[in-house]
Amino acid sequence: PVTLKVGRQELSYGDERLIGAFDWNNLGRVFDAAKLRFENETLWVDAFAGRVVLVDANNFNVANDYDWFSGVYASTKTLCPKQETQLYFLARNTATGSSTANAPAAPQAGGPPARDIYTIGLRVKSLPGAFGNWDYDAELAGQFGRFVSAGSSLDQEAFAAHLAGGYTWKDTIWSTRL
Repeated sequence: PVTLKVGRQELSYGDERLIGAFDWNNLGRVFDAAKLRFENETLWVDAFAGRVVLVDANNFNVANDYDWFSGVYASTKTLCPKQETQLYFLARNTATGSSTANAPAAPQAGGPPARDIYTIGLRVKSLPGAFGNWDYDAELAGQFGRFVSAGSSLDQEAFAAHLAGGYTWKDTIWSTRL
C-alpha cells in the first residue's frame, strides 16, 4: 500500500489547475522530487517535496535549489457517495537566491523572488455515470503567506473557485457534451 518515487517527475493532480505538467505549454513543468504514496481500496494520500526544474536549451536542465514545492494531496471516493473528494495542502518556499539561479541566458533562468506561500483546497467531482448523463466538478482554494517584491515584504491572500456541470449525449455518434 506504500510506494516511494524519487527523481525527476511530473506532479499532476485534479484537473491540473494548480499542479500539473501543463501539456498545453511548449515547456512542460517537471520537478526533482520525492513522492510517498499510501493507497488502499478507499483512499490514496500523496506527500511530496521537490524543486522546480529550470529549462535551459543549451545545457542539462537543473532544479532551482532555492525553490521548494511540497504538499499533501488526498483523494477518496467513499467519503460522499457518487463523488470523488480531494483535499490538499501545498507550500511554495523560495529563498532569496531563487531569482538568480542558473545561467541568465536560459529561457526560464531564475525563479520567483523570496516567498512562503501556502494553499489549502477542496475539489469534488461526480463519479462517471453517478447521475446518468449529468456530471459536475468544483474546486475551492485559499492561499496565504508572504513574498518579497521590490525589496518589500508583502502579505499574500487569495481565493479561487471553479464550478462546472455538464450533460453528455451518449447515444450520438460523437458523444456530444454541453
